[in-house]
Amino acid sequence: MYLLQLPTNLLIGDFIAYSNTEMHKEDGDKKRFTFAGSLYFNRMKEIGFYTTDVDAIRNRVKEVGLEGVYNKKIIK
Repeated sequence: MYLLQLPTNLLIGDFIAYSNTEMHKEDGDKKRFTFAGSLYFNRMKEIGFYTTDVDAIRNRVKEVGLEGVYNKKIIK
């Protein structure tokens, strides 16, 4: 088995890092982090991750070397 690191220059990596940081702040456990109209949705737009351009998304994934990662078996 190998560990899969999701970098913060991909949306999912940033979502995990951002949510984790915010949840550990005061009252962070009361916040909701979703992709649909919540705290993270606004962040997504601010940092340029909100897009429907499939080629742009594909290029981001390819740039970090994770293209086809879900086609690989990570647990033996």
